[in-house]
Amino acid sequence: VEYRDELNGQLETYRALKVNEDYRKQLGKRVSVMTAQWRKRKRVAIDFLIMMEESTDGSVSMKKCMSGDGQMDIDSDEAVVKGALEFGKKKLAQRSGDGGGKKRRIVASMANSNKRQKIGVNGGTSDYSPDVKFVAVRLDVYGNVERVHLNDEKD
Repeated sequence: VEYRDELNGQLETYRALKVNEDYRKQLGKRVSVMTAQWRKRKRVAIDFLIMMEESTDGSVSMKKCMSGDGQMDIDSDEAVVKGALEFGKKKLAQRSGDGGGKKRRIVASMANSNKRQKIGVNGGTSDYSPDVKFVAVRLDVYGNVERVHLNDEKD
């Protein structure tokens, strides 16, 4: 009887792993579809700006528009990342100037909380807490998604 209970426990564990594998594959497909749509939108926007730059003989600059300093206000990845980095650095400077007061404790508790976690599913806290220095994602030159952190040397 004990052996059967042990086998039933192992069977439940293996079934859970199969479900997790299927969920991981499904999530990977969703991420790849969203990334493909993102690449397409970015390519269309860049093609439009190149066409505008050529037709206006350079008075509308694609590089300036994409960085957020151009004649047209476009919420490009570069402008959003630039704003997120500035905001994050400002917040980091405020926290470091606080001297370890109440704000730092609130931010640390917010970083370690997981509001979407269902009660009773895991039974404990997760080992995966969000990185406080993570601010945005963007596409690299090869079209791959890369994470942007406050301490990145590129920006």
